[in-house]
Amino acid sequence: MTFTLHVDAPQWRAHLREVADQVAGAGATLVPVVKGNGYGFTAPVLCREAQQLGVSTVAVGTVHEAHTALAAFAGDVLVLEPFTPIDTAALGVWRDVLAHHGQRTIVTIAGDHLHDAQSAGAQRVRLEGATPMRRFGMTLAQ
Repeated sequence: MTFTLHVDAPQWRAHLREVADQVAGAGATLVPVVKGNGYGFTAPVLCREAQQLGVSTVAVGTVHEAHTALAAFAGDVLVLEPFTPIDTAALGVWRDVLAHHGQRTIVTIAGDHLHDAQSAGAQRVRLEGATPMRRFGMTLAQ
């Protein structure tokens, strides 16, 4: 079974603007997350919408999504999946992304891999603390 979804673009954009204004009014920074194919909108379309909102950063789920976002968005791209040198396939992608877009890429560090990330070319990092889920994240001591 297939279906077609029609989006009222002006109404959707007005809602996005309202949310962005509320976030800014609260003194916070909005970082839209663009993962996968963006529920069918596609990552490039959502990155362009984020650009029109005037945000300075978008986030992607994995390093494998970074190239697409970096091509479609002029600001910074935060990769939410933590950097680890253990995933050798991802490590190659990390090195390529950082070699070409190191100034615009923010690498998530959630363990003892800061030096590994720097060796791969990371210039900017985000430290992620451990949560009660204990999926990943740094302890206070780390």
